[in-house]
Amino acid sequence: MNMGSEAVRECVKKITSGGSLTRECEALLAPLLRPDPVGGAQPTSAGPRWPKSCRATPPTPRCAAAATQPPVPAAAGSPLTRWRLAQIGGFLVALGPTDDPDVVGACAATMTDHAQQIKVDGISVDIVGTGGDGLVSSTTFSILSFRLCAALPALTRAACLMRQDTFNCSTACSFFVAACGTKVSKHGNRSASGNVGSADFLEGLGANIMLDADKVLATIDGCGFGFLFAQKFHPAMRFVMPARKVRPPARLRRLSRQRLTALTLRLQQQLGVPTVFNVLGPLTNPCRPTAQLIGVGKPHLAPLYAKIFASRDSKTMIVHSSEGLDEISIAAPTTAWICEGGKIREEQVTPDDFGLPTHSLDLLQGGTVEERCGWFTQIIDPALTDDQRGPKVCAIRDFCIINAAAALWVAGVAADYKAATAMIQEAIAGGKAKDTVAKYVEISKS
Repeated sequence: MNMGSEAVRECVKKITSGGSLTRECEALLAPLLRPDPVGGAQPTSAGPRWPKSCRATPPTPRCAAAATQPPVPAAAGSPLTRWRLAQIGGFLVALGPTDDPDVVGACAATMTDHAQQIKVDGISVDIVGTGGDGLVSSTTFSILSFRLCAALPALTRAACLMRQDTFNCSTACSFFVAACGTKVSKHGNRSASGNVGSADFLEGLGANIMLDADKVLATIDGCGFGFLFAQKFHPAMRFVMPARKVRPPARLRRLSRQRLTALTLRLQQQLGVPTVFNVLGPLTNPCRPTAQLIGVGKPHLAPLYAKIFASRDSKTMIVHSSEGLDEISIAAPTTAWICEGGKIREEQVTPDDFGLPTHSLDLLQGGTVEERCGWFTQIIDPALTDDQRGPKVCAIRDFCIINAAAALWVAGVAADYKAATAMIQEAIAGGKAKDTVAKYVEISKS
C-alpha cells in the first residue's frame, strides 16, 4: 500500500469515528492532494487544492481544542459540527471519485473494519450492483432533476424516463442461489439511483431488515439467505452522510424561487457530487464473502473493481452490459471481468450461454415495490404456467436466472452456466425458491 492510501486510510478512520481531521492527517495527505499549505504559501504544482474550510487551523479556539480530543456530542448546527462536516466535505471533494485502486481499497478496508463484524462458515456469495445504470449518470440525473423540478415538472418526469430502472435482480436471484444450497450474505441498502432498492424490496415481501449480526446468521443458517442492511452494519457512516446528502427533488417543488436559490448554495456546500463513497458499497460487505457477482453501471468502474478484487482471496465476476446495465443482460451481450488468484480475465457472455432466450429490455423496467413483489411471487410459484405468468414476468424470471446462474458458477457450485441454469429452474419448479423466501421472512420477524 502506498503512502497516499495510508494517508487516506488514516483520514477515513478519523471521519468514520466522529473525529476531526488534525494537522497530522493533513500533513499525511499533502503529497497526495497537494493542498494549499497552512500559512498561505501557494502550491508549487497544479492539482486539487485543499478547501479553506477544512484546513488544519480551525475557526474558533473551541474547535482547536476539539481537534485533538475524542469526539463529543454536538448539536447539528453548532460550530464544532459545522467545522467537522466542512472538513469531511473538503476531504471528499479534494479526494474526488478517484480511480486509484490502492486509495479505494484503503477506504473500503477502513469502512469494513468499522462495520459490525459477521463471519459465515464455508462458501458464501454476495450479488450486488452499483446502481446508476441507464443513459444518464446518477450525478447528472440529480442535477437535472434539481434544476428542473421547480419550474418544469414535465421535463423532470421526462428525465426520469431516461433512466433504466430495472427489476431488483440481485435480491431476487440471491434467493435462487440460496434455494440451490449455497449461502448468500447479501449486502444492500435502500434505493439510491432507482425507485426500489434491495431493502425496500425485502420489506415489500414482509421481511424485517433491521437485524444485527447474530440474527442475520440465524437467517442464513435457517434458509441460506441473509441480508446485511448497510445502514445497520455500517453505523460509522452516520458521520459522513450529512456531508454527502442532497435533499430530494420532491421537497424542492414546494419552495419559492428565492428559497430555492438559497438552498442551491447550501446543496453546493453539502457536495452533491460523486465521491469515493459512491463506489465503496460492493467492496465493504462485512461478511467478506468467498465469491461475488458485482454489476457496475459505469464501465470505467469495472477495471477499478477488478484490480481490487484480484488482490483478494476470493473469486469475483464483474459485469457490465452493452446497454449499460449493472447486471448480465437478457437482451444483449455483457462484458465480464473474472478475478481470481491475482489474475483478471475478460470475456463476453450472452443469454445463449445460459441456454435461455433473449427478451426486450422494456419488459424488465418499472414497477412499484408492491408490483415487483407481486411479479416475484408469481415467478417462484411452481403452480403457475408461463402463460399464466405472462411475457413480462417470464422475462424478469429469465433475467434473474441468468445472474443467479453466474453467481453459482463463480461460487464453484456448477461446472458451467447451463448446468447452473438447470439447478435454478429445478429449484423454482420444485418449490424450493418459494420455501426459501417464506422461511427468510418468518425467521427475520421472529
